[in-house]
Amino acid sequence: MLFIYYSGHAKRGKLLLGKSRLSFRELHRFLRKTGADLRIAIFDACETGSLTRLKGLKHRTTSFPIPSLHVTPEIKGEVIITATGGRESAHEDPTLRGGIFTHYLTTGLRGAADQNSDGQVTLEEVYRYAYTRSLERTILSTHGPQHAHFRKKISGYGKLVLTSLKKPQAWVQLRHDVSGEFFIWDQGNKTLLAELNKRKGRPTVIALRPGRYVLQWRRRGGIYATQIQLTKGQKLRLKTFGKRVAYWRKGRSKGGSNTTLKGSWAFFEDEGVLSSLDLHTFLGWSTVGIGGLQLGIGPGLNLPIQKLAGQPLLLHFHLLYQSDVLAETLQSSEFPPDTNFQYNLHTLHFDVGLSWTFWQKKSFQMLIGARARLSPIFQSIPKTAFREGETILSLAYGAGLQYTLRIPIKRRLFFSAKLDGGIQVYQQGAQWKLRWLLASGLGLGLHY
Repeated sequence: MLFIYYSGHAKRGKLLLGKSRLSFRELHRFLRKTGADLRIAIFDACETGSLTRLKGLKHRTTSFPIPSLHVTPEIKGEVIITATGGRESAHEDPTLRGGIFTHYLTTGLRGAADQNSDGQVTLEEVYRYAYTRSLERTILSTHGPQHAHFRKKISGYGKLVLTSLKKPQAWVQLRHDVSGEFFIWDQGNKTLLAELNKRKGRPTVIALRPGRYVLQWRRRGGIYATQIQLTKGQKLRLKTFGKRVAYWRKGRSKGGSNTTLKGSWAFFEDEGVLSSLDLHTFLGWSTVGIGGLQLGIGPGLNLPIQKLAGQPLLLHFHLLYQSDVLAETLQSSEFPPDTNFQYNLHTLHFDVGLSWTFWQKKSFQMLIGARARLSPIFQSIPKTAFREGETILSLAYGAGLQYTLRIPIKRRLFFSAKLDGGIQVYQQGAQWKLRWLLASGLGLGLHY
């Protein structure tokens, strides 16, 4: 048996191998002259153009694994699979670090293409899977959809099995009750190794090497993720609990002289769509008279309501106690010129607003938001040589903008830093006054 796989650039019926060219006719002639009973050739290459960049051939100095083929000796002939039609482009995706067709081909060989759940992936199964998913992913492309082609001239009987899932090094098993889109990334979240759209009713097994991975689950309402570690011979099981998906996490329990293997179901962690509670301290400055210092502390609640441009839109409620030490210059005939006096404002802010993530990386989030504010104010004026002390109760109204930086610390805990700027209208005696506010704060938050 001869197996050939090629991913690179092709144009006008020729493979472009560096500075040399190899025509499809020469390649086909070579396949027949090898004398192999069974010849399988798979090509992920474009005929004209490309989606974002041309597919080029690069020399590799390291080896890469090729799936072992389990072929019955009764089958003979030739199979040729191409990722595109005669004048179509072969699409690439930087996230996949390669061709889209190759990505779905390898995902299918890992087990996603096993339609009858018999633990074997046949040639027909993997072709149907790669054809459907690559067409689905490229159908709206401005460079046109990508249609895989299949040519088979074989004789004999039996199934042409490409991979077996019965004895891989490690498994991820999705039980029959699990549904949704699943993505398996390498540990650094840089390369997407496998993806599948799982429906209820049929279990699915994905074969992987032992190692660390990031497993994502996307469903209506959010994206959930967890880090997994697979050991040799391990089968990681996924199960549904209501509307949540969990995986079986192994553990050990010691009792007396015996050590028994135990475990528990661990739920996926949410990626940025969970509600959260936070507690912030503020330090700021306001402009009224000659200005004043702000000190504050208070809790907040953030609730996701929908998505905007792929990012959650948060409805937030904040309660903030604020203490201001202010000073004003009195301009009155009753007092000496340029007389200054200090007074204290004790304010309880009730904030309601919206926040949206406009920049997100794996290590942080940047949010921008707007808020409206209602503030009961207790104004304490100390007794001086020029006037009697008094306490005034009033209301203030305000609006402003907030910028928030969130940095995850561990699991559901995150650190946040805020910058808040706005205006406030408040009543002092018989007069309404306006002041500008600018404050920054640090805090801790908890997703739940």
